[in-house]
Amino acid sequence: MKNLLALLVLLASSLMTAQATSLHPDTFAKQAMLLTWNIDERSYLASKEIIGGNIKVNVVTKKLELVIDTRFDCPPNALCAAFIPQIKFEIPLESVKTDSCGVVVYKAYEDKRPVDGKLTRIVVRDNSNSICEMVYVAHTMIKMETAGYNRISGEEIRTTSTFTADLLQ
Repeated sequence: MKNLLALLVLLASSLMTAQATSLHPDTFAKQAMLLTWNIDERSYLASKEIIGGNIKVNVVTKKLELVIDTRFDCPPNALCAAFIPQIKFEIPLESVKTDSCGVVVYKAYEDKRPVDGKLTRIVVRDNSNSICEMVYVAHTMIKMETAGYNRISGEEIRTTSTFTADLLQ
């Protein structure tokens, strides 16, 4: 009887001291390092010297983030800070679908043209769980499309750039 009573007291005290824990929103985010990039010659990114970057997909916060690292040009014999400039595209995740091969396709879309911005569409294909007998270029393939207006010439400029990345994890 004493053992049963002691067990009930122990169980009650453990239930009373249990605390809720919250998880950081990035807990379930998947990310990968960029391996290759093919920048459209009409893109403003074509004038930048890209040295790396990463892709991050977060289905909890519904955001997709593409970060591109560019070279920092420090003049010769000058004292410069250790700094890597980054170009960041953070846009809302529109959909997450799995195709018949098991490839997970993340689509993100943002259109800021009505407020003097540009349209940005990024599609990320995670090929790591594919069951089809195909050879993929990389575990993760990224396609970024942009559209905006040149205010000097009055024409629309559309660009399509592609990236490959390591395994999303």
